[in-house]
Amino acid sequence: MEISDLQTQAETEVERLRSIGWTQGDFALALKELFMPRIDLDYLLNGGDKGDPTWEEVVEFWKEHDFISEEYLVQAIEKYLQTPEQRQQIFDVGLSIEKMLNGRFTGLQEAFVEQIYEAWNTKLGFKSFGF
Repeated sequence: MEISDLQTQAETEVERLRSIGWTQGDFALALKELFMPRIDLDYLLNGGDKGDPTWEEVVEFWKEHDFISEEYLVQAIEKYLQTPEQRQQIFDVGLSIEKMLNGRFTGLQEAFVEQIYEAWNTKLGFKSFGF
C-alpha cells in the first residue's frame, strides 16, 4: 500500500469521526491510547520475556480492559487478588470464585462474599467487585 493510499484512508476516517461528533480532544486521547504501551491478557496472566507485569500495570488492565471470559478473570483473581487465607476460607464455606462472581451463594454467605469483595477492591484501589 502506498503512502498516498494510507493518507486518503486516514483522511476519510477522520472525516467520518468528525461527522459523528469527535472533537480534537477525542482524537488526542485516541492517539495517546494507541501509542501508549499496554499489556495484553496473555502477559497479565502468564508474564513474558520481561517477567511479570508490575502492580501498576495489573491495576491499569483491571480498570481499562476486558477479561474476555470468566475463566481469565478467575485466573487473574487467583494470581493477583486472592490470598491463601481467602482461598481456604472460600473453600471452607463451600464456595468458589465462579459461584461468587455469578451470585450463586446463600443469604448466609452474602456477608462473607461482601467481605472478600471489599478486600479485593481495597487491594485494587477502586471498586471492581460487589453489589
